[in-house]
Amino acid sequence: GLAPSGWGGDRGGRHSERRGRGGGRQGGRDSQAAAQGPPPVAVVPVQQEGPSVLERLAEKKAVEDAARQTKREAARQRRQNEQSEAEHRWDPADGQSCTYNDICRKYRNTYSQKDIDSYWARECR
Repeated sequence: GLAPSGWGGDRGGRHSERRGRGGGRQGGRDSQAAAQGPPPVAVVPVQQEGPSVLERLAEKKAVEDAARQTKREAARQRRQNEQSEAEHRWDPADGQSCTYNDICRKYRNTYSQKDIDSYWARECR
């Protein structure tokens, strides 16, 4: 005929292929695709922006540990202040009887709080 191959008629072309493979919509390219499985997908590595999950977890743990240490230090200070407010000890530097708060006021501009605590605990009797 005058029609190009695959256009009408039952002589070759797409229509005869479909019929030859079971006919209708169930044959042809659809069944070929199903038999082959999904088309291949290119695997592209994901570029991470910023820290990884493990780095974020480590940072979170460090922040939590620092907060816990700060709370412990504050609790230690409160206990020490409660115990020491009424307690008088001898300051070996000037030979006077002082409370913990007196020692803190006396030396706060000269020494760190940690040094004052150590002095109170070890030197003052």
